[in-house]
Amino acid sequence: MAKKEAKVEKQSLLSKIGTFSTIISTVISAFFFLILLLIFVPAIVSKAQSVTANVAVIHVEGMIVSDGAGSMFGQASTSSPNLIDLIKQADEDKNIKAIIFEINSPGGTPVATEEIATAIKKVKKPTVAVIRETGASGAYWVATATNHIFASRLSVTGSIGVLASYVDFSGFMKDHNITYNRIVGGEYKDVGSPLKPLTAEERKLFEHVIDITHEEFIGAVAANRKMPRAEVEKLANGFVYLGIEAQQLGLIDEIGDMDTALAYVEKKIGEKAEPVKFKSPSSFFEALSSTMSGQSFYVGKGIGSALFDTHVQSTPQMLT
Repeated sequence: MAKKEAKVEKQSLLSKIGTFSTIISTVISAFFFLILLLIFVPAIVSKAQSVTANVAVIHVEGMIVSDGAGSMFGQASTSSPNLIDLIKQADEDKNIKAIIFEINSPGGTPVATEEIATAIKKVKKPTVAVIRETGASGAYWVATATNHIFASRLSVTGSIGVLASYVDFSGFMKDHNITYNRIVGGEYKDVGSPLKPLTAEERKLFEHVIDITHEEFIGAVAANRKMPRAEVEKLANGFVYLGIEAQQLGLIDEIGDMDTALAYVEKKIGEKAEPVKFKSPSSFFEALSSTMSGQSFYVGKGIGSALFDTHVQSTPQMLT
């Protein structure tokens, strides 16, 4: 009798375990199915919309970098290879008559910035930039590559400058009797190490690189905005300008938002503007992150991002 009861209890336990396992498997399957929907459905809908849409809207958001954009839980960023692919797709799409770049970025690396600006200048269709909260430094460089720039009255733009600052821990190390054992192959291999102070000669080397990059930035703005270089040089002190100031200085064309830009585009293409967002497919981890809710030198990030970014660099990074 006892054996029979034990057998029944064992079968009951196994049945409960089986049921629990089935529930868990179902929940996991449903979760991953949801992720797949988040990844593929937007792409399918976007493709369907592009059949009737005639204006591509491409977002330039967060730091502009030359590698992958986004992270699982980090801040948003814009990858130049991804953005360039979107620009090419929009330019080659026969239904698309114009491209609007909606910008909210403090800048980024000089290489990524120049790559995007070059790609925009190759577009055979009207291109427009709409600066919302921030379009400073490298992001402003990107905006100047378009045919027309709109910005909100109180947006932060400009910041034509270069930054390569970092935190120096050498004083802290000295106070706490910590030694930096310098072993390098090449006199300047560890220039910019936060563990040692810069020498006067090393500082000159950094300033030389920054000056060249700054000159390139100024030249690009002058050429893209069709402004005298001397005039841009006077404005290229690295500080930001509000939208209303930028318009008066010739750094942007008009005060306006997305609606204003669409009205402008309608006049250019001679038909009603039907916008569609062009975006790269989300990676698995980016999709997962959305359901659960950023090293190199940067050109011109400068004060444009300092107003909105509390991240402190511990290694030298050049920003535009």
